[in-house]
Amino acid sequence: MDTNAKTGSLHFTLSTYLYSLYTDNIKPSSPAIQHACANIEAVGNKPLKSLAIQSVQDVLKSQFGSAPNEQSVAELIKATYSEENYTTQTPNELGKALVDSFSEGLPADADFSALCDWLGKEFSQDQFMMNFDGTTREELVSSIRKYIYQKGRPWLAQIADRRNDQLITQWVMV
Repeated sequence: MDTNAKTGSLHFTLSTYLYSLYTDNIKPSSPAIQHACANIEAVGNKPLKSLAIQSVQDVLKSQFGSAPNEQSVAELIKATYSEENYTTQTPNELGKALVDSFSEGLPADADFSALCDWLGKEFSQDQFMMNFDGTTREELVSSIRKYIYQKGRPWLAQIADRRNDQLITQWVMV
């Protein structure tokens, strides 16, 4: 099981954001990121082969008192359905492949400036906004709302949270 802290992680938050952009037809310049996003999109809601095998075994065991072994059920599925009908990759594996596709080029502890530089290399400036206008809080919030209503897509933010007398920052998709 993956034990990396995901809550507030730049890499995990960014991977969700990148996939969101990808589904809006905003493609990064990196072929590796495009490939990872395409794999996630291709799998869609296909059943996971290992879970399908387990489900068939469970039903047969409940109905007949015993179930065929995993190999027998796998052969049945393979003979009955094409590989286009199911996947062997788990959602975690697909997500990890997306994170791995960009993690060497962007450190997990990158600050906002480094993130903007990285995004600027992956996307053209006219595809989405990386900074919002406004000298006051009200102007900034207005600029963000205008972007959200016009584009209908999320944006990345880094928030600060005070816990146990410490200031903890986390990346979020808003």
